[in-house]
Amino acid sequence: MDDDDEDLEVDEFGEQGSFNPYDIAKPIDLARTSDFEGFDEAANDLAGKLPIVGKPNLIEKHVRMWLVQLSRCHRWDPEGYLAFSRNNNSWVSRSTTKETMRGKAQLTPQGGLALNPLGYSSMAIGVIDALEVDGFVEGRKGFIDRESGKSRNSRTKATDKLIDDYLKPYDLMTAVTKRHDKAPLVILKDKNKNPIHFKKTAKTRKMEDGIKAYNQLLRNTDISLPDSSSSGLYLDQQQVHRVFNNNTFKKGGRYTGTWWMMGCNRNQRKDITINREATVELDYKAQHIYMLYGLKGVSYLEEYPKGDPYYDPYCLGDDCPHDRKIIKPSVLMGINATDGILSAWQALKQEQWREWHKAIKARKSAGLPVQDFEFFPYLDYINLMEWFEARHPLLIDDLFSGIGTKLMNIDSMVAEIIINHLTSQNIPVLGVHDSFIVRERDREVLQSIMETAYEKAGVGLYQSPVEVK
Repeated sequence: MDDDDEDLEVDEFGEQGSFNPYDIAKPIDLARTSDFEGFDEAANDLAGKLPIVGKPNLIEKHVRMWLVQLSRCHRWDPEGYLAFSRNNNSWVSRSTTKETMRGKAQLTPQGGLALNPLGYSSMAIGVIDALEVDGFVEGRKGFIDRESGKSRNSRTKATDKLIDDYLKPYDLMTAVTKRHDKAPLVILKDKNKNPIHFKKTAKTRKMEDGIKAYNQLLRNTDISLPDSSSSGLYLDQQQVHRVFNNNTFKKGGRYTGTWWMMGCNRNQRKDITINREATVELDYKAQHIYMLYGLKGVSYLEEYPKGDPYYDPYCLGDDCPHDRKIIKPSVLMGINATDGILSAWQALKQEQWREWHKAIKARKSAGLPVQDFEFFPYLDYINLMEWFEARHPLLIDDLFSGIGTKLMNIDSMVAEIIINHLTSQNIPVLGVHDSFIVRERDREVLQSIMETAYEKAGVGLYQSPVEVK
């Protein structure tokens, strides 16, 4: 699971398993903008026609923002929605609210620079309402249930009217977008996943310098995917940032933000080319299981070397009725979950639904019949986790403990070493958390640094095998 929030939002308006069209949604990305002049021209024309009162320049600014967001969303999935908050506090650039983290008064805004570098205001709500009144968008308002504590973001998407009158005539459907220069490269979030300010240190500045160098290399690199393999991806997302969690730089920290990290599956990644050359993807096998053993002072590789029947931690025995394809995601959901086995199973269902939705799009494109969605039954999930506990009794306490963000922090340190090493040699590398993609001719260099990165990070005991994905 990714530690950032940039993925499909599911189960927003119904009970678990009761999916509907509003489940196909991407969170709004206010750090995303575009230099394409067509957005300026379209916003100038459309702003003057909307039933809304305010300063013309501010209305136009927010119309432009919605055009960028809606055109990207439609390109991602014509049936998909944008998820956004109607809470005014979500649209402020800065907040006067302050907290203290371990004696350091440095935490501020909800949103703030991280999510809203261009300073959009709550006028965005008035603009999207005006667009809906005039038939340019359609969607559904979110809600807050104060008794249960549940809340759901609102939804919106472009209608045929907006597409035919503005997105197509002004060439917005294919316009290139970018992450704004003011958007931070290192983001720290609180326990509610809100970005917060932190005092920069030599360590965070070093992180930023590494990300800047890496992003510059990515900008100078031709990273491509054939049209036949690019469905559902934002191919203009080719810059990274890092996200830390839970008020600390010891949780999370993964690189995120690029199309090959977000929504690009293994089969699609096989078709990636770097500077028009074929690529290879090397992967750390069962990385988080090896880490969990390492945290307990045990080297899984020494306990179960290659050739041992249990070399693969996801092999639960010949009598286990479950396939590895369901064992791995089930276990990872269990490691990441904090609210018990039911929440882990619900997260697994959501992940299965994401994959089903992608498969549906592919089948529709190929003119094939749509298959019904089938999720892994709860009782079977309980049984699978019992098999895992029997096979790995040392890890029982780690299940449903929320230790996943700590493991992500470790793998982000390893990724930093690999990315910085290859960047210093001007070798383009595409990180996908626990796997890395390079040109075929750079394979040996990547293999070498992957096999030594854990030792360099001071966690050699956690090393997992490196294999071709």
